[in-house]
Formats: sequence, C-alpha cells, structure tokens
Amino acid sequence: MKKTLGITAAIFIVLGFGMIHGSYKNAEIYGGSLIGLGSMVLMYLLYTSGSSKNED
Repeated sequence: MKKTLGITAAIFIVLGFGMIHGSYKNAEIYGGSLIGLGSMVLMYLLYTSGSSKNED
C-alpha cells in the first residue's frame, strides 16, 4: 500500500511539473496543486515510516 502510494505521489509531482510549464493559466494552477498534493503525500509517508515496522 505504501509503495503504491509513493509511486502515485511521484507521478503526481512529475505531471505537475509538466503542467506548470503549459500555456494555459488553469493548467498552471492544476500543476501546482498536483505538486503540492504529491509532496504532502510523500511527507505523510516519511512521517509514518518510522512508526511501523510492517511494510506491504
């Protein structure tokens, strides 16, 4: 579960950087949101990684 969540967050960050350099204003807003969402998920995974020894 954590591995899938991490991979999805990394994909969100990559897609966000691709969208932020687009020509449309809405695409820049969505790209920034994807970067923020992916970063928050990765920070959550980093925070919870020390508390449990069981990983899927």
